Amino acid sequence: MEYKIEAIVVTHNRKILLQECLQALEKQTYSLYKIIVVDNASSDGTIEMLKALKEVYKVPLDILQLNKNIGGSGGFYEGMKYARDSHDADYVWIMDDDTIPEHDALEYLINAAKLFVKNANSSEKASYFVSTAFAENHKDCMNVPELDTKLDDNGYPSWTRYLKYGLVKTTTATFVSIMFPIDVLDTCGLPVRDFFIWCDDTEYTLRLQKYYGSGYLVGKSKVIHKRLKSKSLSLATEENQSRIKMYYYLYRNRCICDLVYRCQKNKYNYFLICLRNIFPLLFMPLGWLKFKIAYKGIFNGCFKNNVLIDFINSQINSKKL
Repeated sequence: MEYKIEAIVVTHNRKILLQECLQALEKQTYSLYKIIVVDNASSDGTIEMLKALKEVYKVPLDILQLNKNIGGSGGFYEGMKYARDSHDADYVWIMDDDTIPEHDALEYLINAAKLFVKNANSSEKASYFVSTAFAENHKDCMNVPELDTKLDDNGYPSWTRYLKYGLVKTTTATFVSIMFPIDVLDTCGLPVRDFFIWCDDTEYTLRLQKYYGSGYLVGKSKVIHKRLKSKSLSLATEENQSRIKMYYYLYRNRCICDLVYRCQKNKYNYFLICLRNIFPLLFMPLGWLKFKIAYKGIFNGCFKNNVLIDFINSQINSKKL
């Protein structure tokens, strides 16, 4: 059986990287049905480049041009909504513009989906299949999903169940080359548009884990993530002063994910724990600035989160569960 796969790429002012990403998508050994590019109000000639590519690419290219930059979260929301409402795909495969898939990355994702359907129990559903991401040196791992350590009935963790097929059971993953069945979007809705950046993927995959089914890391599906730094995100080690303010979203959104999904029943105790954890920032370079950004994110994530939490709750389609 052949599936219709739509790739969704979110971009902002990185047309050279975007072109490399699109070229990698066009060369996939498993042919794409469509590529959807969501442009977050780029000002570097991205739209002109896309219009030129649209005339020569073999894979149909749809361009969603947004009139303002609403961040990666907003871009994924708009792209996935467009794909869902079009009703013409079996799977959506999403990524940022700095993700460069190997030529057979999609083929391995599809093979994983087929293997799962063939071998899974009747009660099991897979909510996503995610590629293995590497830094530009092709050695250092990046964007590593969180391992599912829940125990089976026999008392052992179940994450090895499909390991012989190259699949590892996970609980969260990032939006760096991840493929969803289109039914997931109907059942569990769309990512949180107003997270702006960071943790939209954590929240979404936690949501799918809770309401749809497990996700799986596919060992043979590989992509290169051309992020400026290959190290994991850390405000403590961040040296770029202009980037420090962006960490507000990381702290705010992480708090919301914890409060909604990770059984933090007393938000006041949770707030105090988070506050204690950020005190060491004060003794680091740019420490006061870092502390203020982290504090604001934690406070708003704990006490000014009603709109965002209401949005999350509104996305679940109880009729399809």
